[in-house]
Amino acid sequence: MDYSFETDRLTVTHWRADLADPEARRALELTLPGILAPETTAFLPPHMQLGAAAEAATWIDARAAESDVCLVKTHDDMLLGLLILFVADEDERMVVRIGYLLDQAQWGKGYASELLAGLVDWCRGQVQSGGKPMELIGGVEADNGASIRVLEKAGFALEGDTSTDTNRYYHLQVE
Repeated sequence: MDYSFETDRLTVTHWRADLADPEARRALELTLPGILAPETTAFLPPHMQLGAAAEAATWIDARAAESDVCLVKTHDDMLLGLLILFVADEDERMVVRIGYLLDQAQWGKGYASELLAGLVDWCRGQVQSGGKPMELIGGVEADNGASIRVLEKAGFALEGDTSTDTNRYYHLQVE
C-alpha cells in the first residue's frame, strides 16, 4: 500500500524510493542521527533508539524489515521526522500501530497534530474507496503528555484494557 499523503505543511511519503537510491539513502543516514537524538527517542523502546551515528544504516535496515516507514517533510523538502506504521491485515480489518518521531527543533509547532490528522484523513479515504475498516493504535508512555494530547486531538481514545502502569494505548476506528 502506498502510504503517501499531504497536509497544509507536510508531505508524507514511504521511504522505499529513498532507500533504493544510494545517494538519497546516504543523505538519510547522515540526517537521521540528528532527528533520532536521545531527547527525541527518550520515550521509545531501546531497539528504536539510535546509538552512534555509524549505526544509522543498521537502524534503517531494521526499521525497513519490520515496518512501513514514511518520511515526514515540509513542502520545500526539509526532513522533519518519520511516521512508522506496523500494519497487520486481519480478516475483517487492517490494524495499524502508529509511531512517529519529529526532530526536537520542530516540537511545539503543530506538526505532530497535523501529521496524525493527515494520516487519519488518508485512512478514511482508503476505507471510503472500498478498503477494509482500520483500527489505528498509538502506544505512548504514560508520562509523555505531549504525545497523549496529540493522539486525543486526532480523535484517539484511551483503551483501558490494554494499557499498563507505564504505557497507554489509544485507539481510533476508521470505518
